[in-house]
Amino acid sequence: FSQTWYDRIIEESSDIARAGFTAVWMPPPTTSVSKEGYMPTDFYNLNTFYGSEEELKECVKTLNEKSITAVADIVINHRCATQQDEQGQW
Repeated sequence: FSQTWYDRIIEESSDIARAGFTAVWMPPPTTSVSKEGYMPTDFYNLNTFYGSEEELKECVKTLNEKSITAVADIVINHRCATQQDEQGQW
C-alpha cells in the first residue's frame, strides 16, 4: 500500500462528507516508537507512519473545505525514549 493515510483521507473526503460525517478523529501526528503514535519521541517532528507534515496540513485543509472538523489526538501525557537500553527498556 503506497498511499499514505493522510492522502487516503484526502481522496475519500468527498465520500466522508456525503455520508454525513462532520468530524474525523486524526491519529497522533508525532514520531513515535509505535507506528500508531501513542509512544511519542519527538513532539515537533510531524513526519510519521501516517504521512508527512505537508500531507497532514493538506489533509486538514481539505477536510475543512468540506466542513469536516479534524479532531487532533495529541499524546501529551507521556513520552518515550528514542532507543532501548541494554535491558530492552525504553
